[in-house]
Amino acid sequence: MLCFIVNPDWMYLYFIDSKRPGLLSYVLFGLYPLFFIAGVTISKKLGRKGVYTVIISASALLLVIFVLTIDRAFFGGTYEEFVGSGVVGKFPDIISFFKSDIGKLALLGGAIFIATSLFLVSKDKKLKDFLLQNLGRK
Repeated sequence: MLCFIVNPDWMYLYFIDSKRPGLLSYVLFGLYPLFFIAGVTISKKLGRKGVYTVIISASALLLVIFVLTIDRAFFGGTYEEFVGSGVVGKFPDIISFFKSDIGKLALLGGAIFIATSLFLVSKDKKLKDFLLQNLGRK
């Protein structure tokens, strides 16, 4: 949610101008936390296998969205800057993105996500054993 404060245009992947928000921008902003709640709720109802299914499905969906919007994901400016930049449909300048405030925040968020995931995996004995067995270290 902090990214909405730092750069709402980036969070909308430059499809919506945050300076002229319409009903869609409010709906998307409101739905954002609901995706997390839905994931937890579905996972609880489906059990352990369900959690893995939800994680794999969500990861696959995010990968498809990322590939389709890579020119937008690695642009760290405003809506006006994106529209006037001529980068639409071109491979992004990834290094410049990570120099921007939103790029640094995204990198920090990714690092926190990975650290949290590794911590949770280390606490889940069944998952830890499964990974160790499949990585050939047991």
